Amino acid sequence: RRNHMMAITRPSFKNRGADYSPYAVMVRCLRPDGSSQTVALHLLATGGATLRVTINKQEFFVPVLILLKALRECTDREVYQRALGGDESDSYVSDRVQAILREHAAYAEPLHSREQNLACLGRLFRPALRPPARYTDVEVGQTLVRRHIFVHLGADDGPAKWELLMLMLQKLYALGAGRIEQDNPDSLVHQEVLLPGQLWAMIFKERCYGFLEALRGRVEGLEEEAR
Repeated sequence: RRNHMMAITRPSFKNRGADYSPYAVMVRCLRPDGSSQTVALHLLATGGATLRVTINKQEFFVPVLILLKALRECTDREVYQRALGGDESDSYVSDRVQAILREHAAYAEPLHSREQNLACLGRLFRPALRPPARYTDVEVGQTLVRRHIFVHLGADDGPAKWELLMLMLQKLYALGAGRIEQDNPDSLVHQEVLLPGQLWAMIFKERCYGFLEALRGRVEGLEEEAR
């Protein structure tokens, strides 16, 4: 089902890394052209969380706090209070959010402002996105957010994407604490009908993208030979 959060528990999620738990919250985001981008927020045994993003059929995992701070300006205190949802006595969430904040503060480079976090994402994803060489790290980070993070929302609507990511984090902690049951992805309420035209449009878009990528690689190869 499009643009709908689902809490999922799968033992296979633990195979993604030593610290990964079986808990995740997934959203299948639909673009205006009918193509989709599925993202999943995974809970770690350390208390942290990472957002799984698929780019060119490769999976990447982004720490949730880097992404929150890249979507809009926010303080550690705001993240802490919003994740708790006003319940200061919730030790389960409190301990895990504090672990996220400590991990974020321990990075070698300062990641306080939105630009610093966007630049960090830009450096990490430049090889995967292959942007023009003239793009700065901040612009590459903005490209990542625009093209692959909650694509059903406005391309540059950072605050709306921030709210959705925070809501996913709250639901993920509720799932991990056992306060909510997992959703059943096979239930009809979590399904939708896809028309043949939608399927053909997605296939056509994928084929066009592959052709353009191959053409781009060929042009870059000719430019290298010319040098």
